[in-house]
Amino acid sequence: MSRWQTVESERLLKQILSADEVQFCVHGTYKRNLESILESGLKRMKRLHVHFSSGLPTDGEVISGMRRDVNVLIYLDVRKALEEGMKLYISDNKVILT
Repeated sequence: MSRWQTVESERLLKQILSADEVQFCVHGTYKRNLESILESGLKRMKRLHVHFSSGLPTDGEVISGMRRDVNVLIYLDVRKALEEGMKLYISDNKVILT
């Protein structure tokens, strides 16, 4: 990814500066992926960002950033992540991105 792509991507997103800005920050995945995630953490794979949802599949609303059939939910402690210098962004459709 070029520096231009990073700047352009960040320009289209709103940076999250406080944990109070999001109620939930949750990544949905599958049991088959859990061992790898626990060993080496979440990875963006071929995407530009790791995707998180700002809602839960049980909320009854359309949840962007998460497949409906996930069977493992990984919650991000937003306050701690921000304190440790992680940059988080939120898109117009409420997807939270690293």
